[in-house]
Amino acid sequence: MDDTAGDYAPISSIVREPPISYGQEYVILLARQDKIDTYKEARVWYTTEKGIKDYVAGRKGKLE
Repeated sequence: MDDTAGDYAPISSIVREPPISYGQEYVILLARQDKIDTYKEARVWYTTEKGIKDYVAGRKGKLE
């Protein structure tokens, strides 16, 4: 198993990056629905950019 702990960042930081087209509220909703790999520490949700991109790629496959 790869060590990906360093890839996690606050959702608010990740959604500011241009490749992510979803807003913070939507990504947090995905986290609460356990649709992306996340964890919550205090009041901050953490995930990876790869996790969001994998979700988007999976959704595109279902829409086509």
